[in-house]
Amino acid sequence: MTARELIDRTSITAVWRALGGGPLRHGRGQAFFRDGDGWNISLNGEKNCFYDHAAGEGGGVLRLIEVARGCDRAEALRWLAAELGETLGDGRELTATERWQWRADRRAAKQEARDAWHFARAAVALGEETLEKIPTGAWERQTLTDVVRAAVSTSELARLAEFRAWRRHHPKLTRAMVAAGRASDARAQRELARFLVEGEGAEAAA
Repeated sequence: MTARELIDRTSITAVWRALGGGPLRHGRGQAFFRDGDGWNISLNGEKNCFYDHAAGEGGGVLRLIEVARGCDRAEALRWLAAELGETLGDGRELTATERWQWRADRRAAKQEARDAWHFARAAVALGEETLEKIPTGAWERQTLTDVVRAAVSTSELARLAEFRAWRRHHPKLTRAMVAAGRASDARAQRELARFLVEGEGAEAAA
Protein backbone atom coordinates (compact mmCIF):
# COMPACT_ATOMS: atom_id res chain seq x y z
CA MET A 1 0.00 0.00 0.00
CA THR A 2 1.30 3.47 -0.88
CA ALA A 3 1.61 6.46 1.45
CA ARG A 4 -1.17 8.24 -0.45
CA GLU A 5 -3.54 5.31 -0.05
CA LEU A 6 -2.83 5.17 3.70
CA ILE A 7 -3.48 8.89 4.15
CA ASP A 8 -6.69 8.70 2.13
CA ARG A 9 -8.02 6.04 4.54
CA THR A 10 -7.87 8.27 7.60
CA SER A 11 -8.31 11.83 8.83
CA ILE A 12 -6.31 14.31 10.86
CA THR A 13 -8.74 14.06 13.80
CA ALA A 14 -8.64 10.25 13.80
CA VAL A 15 -4.84 10.33 13.81
CA TRP A 16 -4.90 12.91 16.61
CA ARG A 17 -7.03 10.60 18.75
CA ALA A 18 -5.00 7.48 17.89
CA LEU A 19 -1.81 9.31 18.91
CA GLY A 20 -3.31 10.03 22.33
CA GLY A 21 -4.59 13.55 21.72
CA GLY A 22 -7.20 14.84 24.15
CA PRO A 23 -10.59 16.46 23.52
CA LEU A 24 -11.04 19.26 21.01
CA ARG A 25 -12.73 22.61 21.56
CA HIS A 26 -13.94 24.24 18.38
CA GLY A 27 -11.34 22.29 16.41
CA ARG A 28 -8.48 23.05 18.81
CA GLY A 29 -6.55 20.76 21.11
CA GLN A 30 -3.71 20.87 23.59
CA ALA A 31 -0.18 19.87 22.57
CA PHE A 32 -0.09 16.63 24.56
CA PHE A 33 3.28 15.71 23.03
CA ARG A 34 4.99 18.60 24.83
CA ASP A 35 2.71 18.90 27.87
CA GLY A 36 1.11 22.03 26.46
CA ASP A 37 -1.78 23.41 28.50
CA GLY A 38 -3.09 25.91 25.95
CA TRP A 39 -5.46 25.18 23.07
CA ASN A 40 -2.77 25.86 20.49
CA ILE A 41 -3.25 23.01 17.99
CA SER A 42 -5.84 23.64 15.27
CA LEU A 43 -7.15 20.67 13.29
CA ASN A 44 -8.76 21.23 9.89
CA GLY A 45 -10.81 18.20 8.94
CA GLU A 46 -11.66 19.50 5.46
CA LYS A 47 -8.04 20.06 4.46
CA ASN A 48 -6.77 17.16 6.60
CA CYS A 49 -4.06 19.26 8.22
CA PHE A 50 -3.06 20.88 11.52
CA TYR A 51 -1.37 24.05 12.69
CA ASP A 52 0.53 24.60 15.94
CA HIS A 53 0.00 28.27 16.85
CA ALA A 54 2.61 28.16 19.62
CA ALA A 55 5.35 26.65 17.45
CA GLY A 56 4.26 28.43 14.27
CA GLU A 57 4.27 25.30 12.14
CA GLY A 58 1.93 22.67 10.84
CA GLY A 59 1.32 20.17 8.07
CA GLY A 60 -0.65 17.08 7.15
CA VAL A 61 -1.30 13.69 8.69
CA LEU A 62 2.28 12.44 8.45
CA ARG A 63 3.74 15.65 9.84
CA LEU A 64 1.46 15.41 12.89
CA ILE A 65 2.70 11.88 13.52
CA GLU A 66 6.30 13.03 13.13
CA VAL A 67 5.83 15.85 15.64
CA ALA A 68 3.85 13.83 18.18
CA ARG A 69 6.12 10.78 18.08
CA GLY A 70 9.41 12.55 17.45
CA CYS A 71 10.16 10.47 14.38
CA ASP A 72 10.96 10.90 10.69
CA ARG A 73 8.58 10.48 7.74
CA ALA A 74 9.48 6.83 7.14
CA GLU A 75 8.71 5.91 10.76
CA ALA A 76 5.50 7.96 10.62
CA LEU A 77 4.40 5.95 7.57
CA ARG A 78 5.19 2.67 9.31
CA TRP A 79 3.21 3.74 12.39
CA LEU A 80 0.18 4.72 10.28
CA ALA A 81 0.36 1.48 8.30
CA ALA A 82 0.51 -0.54 11.53
CA GLU A 83 -2.50 1.33 12.96
CA LEU A 84 -4.49 0.49 9.85
CA GLY A 85 -3.25 -3.10 9.72
CA GLU A 86 -1.42 -2.61 6.43
CA THR A 87 2.12 -3.05 5.15
CA LEU A 88 4.14 -0.68 3.00
CA GLY A 89 5.54 -2.08 -0.21
CA ASP A 90 9.29 -1.58 -0.67
CA GLY A 91 9.71 -3.65 -3.81
CA ARG A 92 11.59 -6.46 -2.00
CA GLU A 93 10.57 -10.10 -2.38
CA LEU A 94 9.18 -11.43 0.90
CA THR A 95 10.60 -14.58 2.45
CA ALA A 96 8.30 -17.53 3.20
CA THR A 97 8.29 -16.60 6.90
CA GLU A 98 7.49 -12.96 6.11
CA ARG A 99 4.64 -14.01 3.79
CA TRP A 100 3.20 -16.26 6.52
CA GLN A 101 3.48 -13.44 9.07
CA TRP A 102 1.97 -10.93 6.66
CA ARG A 103 -1.04 -13.19 6.05
CA ALA A 104 -1.47 -13.79 9.79
CA ASP A 105 -1.27 -10.05 10.48
CA ARG A 106 -3.78 -9.34 7.71
CA ARG A 107 -6.24 -11.90 9.13
CA ALA A 108 -5.89 -10.40 12.61
CA ALA A 109 -6.30 -6.86 11.27
CA LYS A 110 -9.39 -7.81 9.26
CA GLN A 111 -10.93 -9.50 12.30
CA GLU A 112 -10.22 -6.45 14.44
CA ALA A 113 -11.78 -4.19 11.80
CA ARG A 114 -14.89 -6.40 11.69
CA ASP A 115 -15.13 -6.38 15.48
CA ALA A 116 -14.77 -2.58 15.49
CA TRP A 117 -17.61 -2.32 12.95
CA HIS A 118 -19.91 -4.60 14.95
CA PHE A 119 -19.01 -2.65 18.08
CA ALA A 120 -19.87 0.61 16.32
CA ARG A 121 -23.26 -0.76 15.21
CA ALA A 122 -24.08 -1.73 18.77
CA ALA A 123 -22.88 1.67 20.01
CA VAL A 124 -25.28 3.46 17.67
CA ALA A 125 -28.15 1.31 18.97
CA LEU A 126 -27.05 2.00 22.52
CA GLY A 127 -26.81 5.70 21.78
CA GLU A 128 -30.36 5.85 20.50
CA GLU A 129 -31.61 3.94 23.55
CA THR A 130 -29.55 5.37 26.37
CA LEU A 131 -27.91 8.75 25.87
CA GLU A 132 -30.87 10.68 27.23
CA LYS A 133 -31.02 8.43 30.31
CA ILE A 134 -27.33 8.55 31.29
CA PRO A 135 -26.47 11.43 33.66
CA THR A 136 -24.34 14.24 32.28
CA GLY A 137 -20.72 13.73 33.27
CA ALA A 138 -20.95 9.96 33.66
CA TRP A 139 -18.15 8.02 31.94
CA GLU A 140 -20.74 5.98 30.04
CA ARG A 141 -22.24 9.07 28.43
CA GLN A 142 -18.98 10.62 27.28
CA THR A 143 -17.49 7.35 26.05
CA LEU A 144 -20.68 6.33 24.28
CA THR A 145 -20.94 9.76 22.66
CA ASP A 146 -17.37 9.43 21.39
CA VAL A 147 -17.87 5.98 19.92
CA VAL A 148 -21.18 6.89 18.28
CA ARG A 149 -19.42 9.84 16.65
CA ALA A 150 -16.67 7.49 15.47
CA ALA A 151 -19.24 4.96 14.23
CA VAL A 152 -20.74 7.41 11.77
CA SER A 153 -17.30 8.61 10.68
CA THR A 154 -15.94 7.57 7.28
CA SER A 155 -12.53 7.04 8.90
CA GLU A 156 -11.63 3.44 9.67
CA LEU A 157 -8.91 4.61 12.05
CA ALA A 158 -11.47 6.60 14.08
CA ARG A 159 -13.55 3.46 14.62
CA LEU A 160 -10.47 1.41 15.49
CA ALA A 161 -9.20 4.01 17.97
CA GLU A 162 -12.50 4.07 19.87
CA PHE A 163 -12.83 0.27 19.77
CA ARG A 164 -9.30 -0.20 21.11
CA ALA A 165 -9.86 2.32 23.89
CA TRP A 166 -13.03 0.51 25.05
CA ARG A 167 -11.38 -2.91 24.72
CA ARG A 168 -8.45 -1.74 26.86
CA HIS A 169 -10.53 -0.16 29.64
CA HIS A 170 -13.79 -2.17 29.56
CA PRO A 171 -13.04 -5.56 27.95
CA LYS A 172 -16.14 -7.43 29.17
CA LEU A 173 -18.56 -4.74 28.05
CA THR A 174 -16.72 -4.45 24.73
CA ARG A 175 -17.10 -8.16 24.03
CA ALA A 176 -20.82 -7.93 24.81
CA MET A 177 -21.23 -5.00 22.43
CA VAL A 178 -19.34 -6.76 19.62
CA ALA A 179 -21.60 -9.81 20.04
CA ALA A 180 -24.74 -7.65 19.99
CA GLY A 181 -23.57 -5.80 16.89
CA ARG A 182 -22.61 -9.01 15.09
CA ALA A 183 -25.98 -10.60 15.80
CA SER A 184 -27.87 -7.56 14.44
CA ASP A 185 -30.31 -8.43 17.19
CA ALA A 186 -32.33 -5.38 18.20
CA ARG A 187 -33.65 -7.15 21.30
CA ALA A 188 -30.14 -8.05 22.45
CA GLN A 189 -29.03 -4.48 21.87
CA ARG A 190 -31.95 -3.11 23.88
CA GLU A 191 -31.17 -5.52 26.71
CA LEU A 192 -27.55 -4.41 26.62
CA ALA A 193 -28.72 -0.79 26.75
CA ARG A 194 -30.75 -1.49 29.89
CA PHE A 195 -27.79 -3.37 31.33
CA LEU A 196 -25.66 -0.24 30.90
CA VAL A 197 -28.25 2.27 32.11
CA GLU A 198 -29.10 0.34 35.27
CA GLY A 199 -25.50 0.64 36.41
CA GLU A 200 -24.57 -3.02 36.10
CA GLY A 201 -22.41 -2.33 33.07
CA ALA A 202 -19.87 -0.34 35.04
CA GLU A 203 -19.47 -3.21 37.51
CA ALA A 204 -19.12 -5.80 34.74
CA ALA A 205 -16.58 -3.64 32.89
CA ALA A 206 -14.35 -3.24 35.94
